[in-house]
Amino acid sequence: MIDTKNEILDRQPPADLDAEAGVLCSLLGWPERLQEVASVLSPRDFYDEANASLFRVMVDFDREGKPINDATLLLQKLVGKPGWPDRDSVVASIARLTNLSPTGTNASLYADRVRETARKRRLLQVAESTLQAAHNGQNPDDILVDLRADIETLDGDNTHAEAKPVGLSDLVADNPRLAEPVIDGLLRKGETANIIAAPKVGKSWLSYGLALSVATGDEWLGQFPCGQGRVLVIDNELHPSTLAKRLPDVAQALSLRTEQYFSQIDLLSLRGRLTDLHGIAKSLQRVPPGEYKLVILDAWYRAVPDGVSENDNAGVAGLYNLVDRIAGRLQCAWVNVHHASKGSQSEKAVTDVGAGAGSQSRAADAHIVLRPHEEEGAVVMEAAVRSFPPIEPLPLRWTFPVWQPDDCLDASKLKGRGTRQEERQAQRDKEGMVAILGELRKGTGSSRDLQGRTGLSRPRGCSLRFAQWGCLV
Repeated sequence: MIDTKNEILDRQPPADLDAEAGVLCSLLGWPERLQEVASVLSPRDFYDEANASLFRVMVDFDREGKPINDATLLLQKLVGKPGWPDRDSVVASIARLTNLSPTGTNASLYADRVRETARKRRLLQVAESTLQAAHNGQNPDDILVDLRADIETLDGDNTHAEAKPVGLSDLVADNPRLAEPVIDGLLRKGETANIIAAPKVGKSWLSYGLALSVATGDEWLGQFPCGQGRVLVIDNELHPSTLAKRLPDVAQALSLRTEQYFSQIDLLSLRGRLTDLHGIAKSLQRVPPGEYKLVILDAWYRAVPDGVSENDNAGVAGLYNLVDRIAGRLQCAWVNVHHASKGSQSEKAVTDVGAGAGSQSRAADAHIVLRPHEEEGAVVMEAAVRSFPPIEPLPLRWTFPVWQPDDCLDASKLKGRGTRQEERQAQRDKEGMVAILGELRKGTGSSRDLQGRTGLSRPRGCSLRFAQWGCLV
């Protein structure tokens, strides 16, 4: 019998170092081609670690608005990175690249060659792991499950997969109706949603309420009917003991009995054994289609693979493509729980709330955000949806451990929406109203009397005459 492993797998892995150098040289001379190249290449596609480091720095510079071919900036950033041990090595390598002859028009051609060899290397890795599993006596069924997952990931990694046009009549015939709603008004089977809020606001607690609503078939937040089905919660932040406490606490607050939801919810805890999205996809290969109505991933940022930046539009779009394939195979809806970017979110469009690349909101079918309300302990939930009519902003109030709708809140009163001067004046008016109400309880009086008793300035005192009249009425 031929020792295939020794003859094939022990050979030098496929690589095209000339093409890698061609890509980098083209970008140094024609930096405007970076977006085009980055749409098909990621740093992990480079075989040479120095080339990978340089490409990663270029992508970072482009995201930060810095010139990707600035020699001084490159020198400062690259020293100490893998493959760039010292200043002299950086200077020599950059000089060598700039002296090559490739042109910007060939950048995509070189990128395709780099991509092709990278996919061959990953295919060999799959073959090697399969051989090792077979030699180690692993169960054949388990080997096949892992192999299918790896091949699916590789196939989805191909950005040039063939797509053929379909006639409208055939498209309508093949798709006579929309997919069934899982959360009516927000999300359907096979679709992906994001739940976005600032850290520590309570988005995980919101997702627990959603999980329980789908598990029981109840309305979520009293407004969105849910199709009943089993739910999988994938958590990579909390200890199992914390999860075991949180979900029952939410269920108790919602007056649910254990028999209504205990057998309807599964949990996959990854705390301490962190797994990226590719690993999660591999784990879910063992799950039969239709097993779950809804899968919740909490938190998205911890499932982003090494080598992919949250701010990389092409990389993030590729991850959402992977989620689409998982949800399609499982025949479920998928929800990512993610954090908002830093700073005030009140003036941003719904689709701009969320840390990282803009493709996260464009790739999702529903982008659900929580923005702080003027009142403490309250938020306004808004959503951009793809296959439903637009929804109205929904004010929510936090009463541990659940979020509940509050019709008494004005959804337009987002915290930080006014100017600083307006916010200061609003606070002074509020304090003035409190002072006037306090004096009115002691006895009525004219505006001048109230002005003197409260110390309010004349203009504000005169304007508060109407408040006085309203309170007396």
